[in-house]
Amino acid sequence: MSIRSIRVALLLIAALPLAGFAADDPKDVKEIRESVKNFVNAIGKGDALEAKRHAASDQVTSTLIDAVIPLMKASNQLDATSIKAFGAQQGPVFQRQANPLAALAPFARAADTGQVEIKGNDARISLMPPQTQPANGDPDQQYVNPRNPNNYLYLRFEADAWRVNLSAMPNTRQMVQAAPMLKAVAEAMNQTSEQIRQGMYANVQEAQTGMRQNLRAATQRARGQ
Repeated sequence: MSIRSIRVALLLIAALPLAGFAADDPKDVKEIRESVKNFVNAIGKGDALEAKRHAASDQVTSTLIDAVIPLMKASNQLDATSIKAFGAQQGPVFQRQANPLAALAPFARAADTGQVEIKGNDARISLMPPQTQPANGDPDQQYVNPRNPNNYLYLRFEADAWRVNLSAMPNTRQMVQAAPMLKAVAEAMNQTSEQIRQGMYANVQEAQTGMRQNLRAATQRARGQ
């Protein structure tokens, strides 16, 4: 599995568009933002029980949370072990753009700034800024397509609360099938953390090479190779 594929697999929360969203109730908007914030914080801490408190109860959502949590724990541990061994100035062992913690950033921002839209018991919150086309024709400003399903996080009102809904993603089956690969990435991270603690690497560059080797071996095992 390539670094790019891992990053894509970590961007779990992207659902199909819902038509005809209505004006928002301020109370619901506040509860939606709080639910997203609590869910993202729990995922970032590797707390499955807390994450599920703020998520829908369907099997797909539960399966995806259970697949991601070990990865988040392993990522947190790898960062902590690397900083202790090499210092914070040396940079992360796992490339920051592919790190699962970095993948959470758009969802964390959305909790505070994303536009919320509600339709009955379904809601969505934009992962992008409200700007949908370049201002003043600025060619350097990124164009955000509001119809792109990857630009939204979806929720469902269930058991008297708004909860993050992972079951309506465009590629649900593929994401569930990717769970063994996410487990392999976590195993490689844990192995690298232990090797750092054992003093196998003199610097973060050597640890990065070791991480790549561990990742390659773990993904091959996951594929049965």
